Amino acid sequence: MKFLKYINLLFILSIFACDDGYIDDISNVDPGPDEEAPEVTIDFPVEGTKIRVLEDVTSINIRFEASDDIRLETVSVSVDGSEIASFSESDFTDYRRFIGEVTYSDLANGEHTVSVTAVDVNGKTTTNTVNFSKEEPYQPMDGEVLYIPFDSEIIDLVTLNTGEGSNVQFAQGVAGQALSLDVARQAYAIFEASDNVTGVENFTLSFWVRPEFVDSDNSGGIDGVLGLVNFSNIERFWGNFDFFVENGSNPDATRIRLHITHNSADETWITDVNDLSGFFGEWSHQVVTYDASTSTFNYYVDGVLTTTATSSWGGPLNFENTGPMVFGAVQFQTDPSLTSATGNQPWASYLTGELDEVRFFNRAFTQEEVTTLYENERP
Repeated sequence: MKFLKYINLLFILSIFACDDGYIDDISNVDPGPDEEAPEVTIDFPVEGTKIRVLEDVTSINIRFEASDDIRLETVSVSVDGSEIASFSESDFTDYRRFIGEVTYSDLANGEHTVSVTAVDVNGKTTTNTVNFSKEEPYQPMDGEVLYIPFDSEIIDLVTLNTGEGSNVQFAQGVAGQALSLDVARQAYAIFEASDNVTGVENFTLSFWVRPEFVDSDNSGGIDGVLGLVNFSNIERFWGNFDFFVENGSNPDATRIRLHITHNSADETWITDVNDLSGFFGEWSHQVVTYDASTSTFNYYVDGVLTTTATSSWGGPLNFENTGPMVFGAVQFQTDPSLTSATGNQPWASYLTGELDEVRFFNRAFTQEEVTTLYENERP
């Protein structure tokens, strides 16, 4: 009974406290003069966005935010000048700030604009507009199973799969932009290739490279092995396919090394390119082909056949224990290493310079096709 009396006493005191003004009544606060127009931000797409899909018509989610110092009245979204959505005060949970997302389902190939307009209660208006594009689906060349142009992103235009860069940047390339790498950043990129790439029996690998000569210890040669384009093998020291610049290379005598592993056991090394000149500081077109019908590797520079080798196994190629492709380093220089067989080596380094226009085909190009590709792509 004492406890109940105590509760009743507290209730009575609280009533008197309210009457005596101990708790303020809720009252309107003057927001002040409306001095600012609304602010509008478009989070996606951003200026210059390229929409890449395998279809000619796709959808896009437009994300935006509008705010005002006093009160928003309406927010509208337009694509290519036509309004596709509008919002009013009844849609705003916060009358000063609105975060929205609108799906536009009829985005066709070509250049486009998105505009978001916000109007406040006093009629002040702000419009923000961004320009972007819907790219036409890429049409692969005959036998082409991978094409990475490195135009501000690491994406295969054949499958639209994306890769991952480690400390990479992008710079002017042979066509558009190129992957820009630097030993000071220990930069490289990796890409999980599709089965259509790792399952080839014949192949052609084509890419452009512009390496810089880095000799930090003044030895007269590069600081270590420079990986260019490589296919990793997750269980062996060397990868399924290694394409690198050998230690000791200098501007007058560059040593190119090619290594291919078949069935994760049989290996072929191509080691007779030891005096390549003009490799550093200039763009060059690098092509390697393998023709299973003749068991022959051909290596071309700028459309010219440089060396030929015969595989140790003969017949169709077979990669096993396949891991990601790596650009700008050999497989054990990544962090973590792409192979369980070894880790970072002191005699290996990282490419400084640019890589561009990486293509991979499931067939061996002829000399004429290699020359044509070089002439079509050369800057």
